[in-house]
Amino acid sequence: MGHEFQALSKPEERTLAEGKPQPMILYNHFLKEALKVSLLTLIGLIVLLLTMRFANYLGDAASGKVAPEYVTKIVMIKMLVSLKDLIPISLFLGTFTAMTRLQQNSEWVCMRAAGISSASMIRRLMVASTGASIVVALITFTLSPQAELKLIQLKEDGKNNASIAGIKAKNFTRLSGGAKIFYAQSESEDATYLKNTYVHNDKSSDDAIMSANRAYISTDAEGRKTVVFENGTSYSGKPGTLNYVITDFSSHKSRIKDKEKKTYASYASFVPTLDLLKGNHFYTTELHWRLAPVISTLLTPMLALMIAMRLQGDKWYLSLIIGLSVFFMYQNCLGIARSLLKSNDVHIIFGLWPVHLIFLLCLLGLYKHLQRGYLLKLGKLSV
Repeated sequence: MGHEFQALSKPEERTLAEGKPQPMILYNHFLKEALKVSLLTLIGLIVLLLTMRFANYLGDAASGKVAPEYVTKIVMIKMLVSLKDLIPISLFLGTFTAMTRLQQNSEWVCMRAAGISSASMIRRLMVASTGASIVVALITFTLSPQAELKLIQLKEDGKNNASIAGIKAKNFTRLSGGAKIFYAQSESEDATYLKNTYVHNDKSSDDAIMSANRAYISTDAEGRKTVVFENGTSYSGKPGTLNYVITDFSSHKSRIKDKEKKTYASYASFVPTLDLLKGNHFYTTELHWRLAPVISTLLTPMLALMIAMRLQGDKWYLSLIIGLSVFFMYQNCLGIARSLLKSNDVHIIFGLWPVHLIFLLCLLGLYKHLQRGYLLKLGKLSV
């Protein structure tokens, strides 16, 4: 009996027994639901993009555009870079879904009766969105430039290292980095070589053609790749002229020329964030662009919350369409402003701040409209 008295004397349970739940419990209930849905949405988007990108790059590998061993690395790095865009939309959808559930189950009415205001909900949500924006800032300012540079280097290497082993038979394919068109009628059962192959040098002044019974890739100790053709015939020159030559061979080797690698370290997209502070016009534009996802992650959940608070009846899908339209309009305006900055149509001193300011003013207007709606409801109740 003594234990029961002590348990009921605790402030939390005494408050619950009086029918007045603590606001903190209700806040945590909402945030937990919003973050759970946001995480599930983020996982779903990641899985969707992974399958789409794997399908695209496996198609490139099958056509010989990218070496198969580079596909996984390229896709994973692209997913890391994409997180800065996936987190804001996931948090937006998670917030909207959580608030919609509170509305449909009349929990939001009970929360307001318990003394929870829309302003306090916005403040609590801002704490969570601040944490998410810090994660986005880490990706955008630190990981993304390195990942982008690594990605483009992998793509270059993947194109240079694409081999005949990755080429499907009965497809015309340009040998990576070279000027020769390659074709094969079939491939061996173990896919180690191709049968009945043909090569045409379309950049030669003479009509140079070579056919062989089989072809495969040979790699030397320094990693240089060579196509080895066996038991074939080469034709060079114009038929009917004295310089027309037909040559039979048992083995012929053709070096796969690598493309000249470009230096991307000075490109604004790959420059470390701190170095952008002391750069030129393009560096300043890139700095504004890297800051945009951080601000978007901080502000867009507020849009979802206030739109969901204005839900009436079962027309939640209309509110979702409106919210997503505003969200993507915001993102598109940022992209347009970035293009204008690059072309010097907008002074760099303004940056992307006008777009952020307009969006913030829209949020303030929506908040005022929300508060005015609650005051009207209270007035009707008092009458």
